[in-house]
Amino acid sequence: MPPRAGMGTLVDALRDIKYRIDSQAAPSGTQYAQAVKRLGELIDAIPVGVAVGENRSGFTVAANTSWNRYGYAAVTVPEGKTECAVFARANASVNSENMYRYTVLQGRILIDGQAGRSFDCSYMLGAASNSPINYKTSGFATRTFTVEPGQVIPVEFQMRRNDSSLPMPTDSRNASVLNVKAVFT
Repeated sequence: MPPRAGMGTLVDALRDIKYRIDSQAAPSGTQYAQAVKRLGELIDAIPVGVAVGENRSGFTVAANTSWNRYGYAAVTVPEGKTECAVFARANASVNSENMYRYTVLQGRILIDGQAGRSFDCSYMLGAASNSPINYKTSGFATRTFTVEPGQVIPVEFQMRRNDSSLPMPTDSRNASVLNVKAVFT
């Protein structure tokens, strides 16, 4: 066993070497600030997702060929985000005592005022004499665009008749659903 005095010198020398290694590996104030800045940039780059929607029921579909709103939702762009991808899906079920031609009901979705393609009545059910006919329509729209933080992006579900013969009257079972998902980067 070495003398005690020699161990103290060895321990001191090892501490000195450890200190030199630690000080060489430690970032300077500038390096630390750059690392914190980069970490903030990485956190800001994390995509932010938002989901909103609206359900409606008991409405009338007018006997005209104008587009009318049957669902509305809006998303607000979060701070630090400048790109947006929106996916919207809408469904509607409308009852009527009258039998219409197959494509009597049309729907479409507007994202920030821009209309997607229209979608026709997908099917109808219940042609029995004592039951209403149930017309269904369903579709989706997507859009990717540049945005500003704080900007409100409206999303609207619209329907119309493609003829103006008879209205599809108010029925408590008439229903529409609009679901919107937006991702911001």
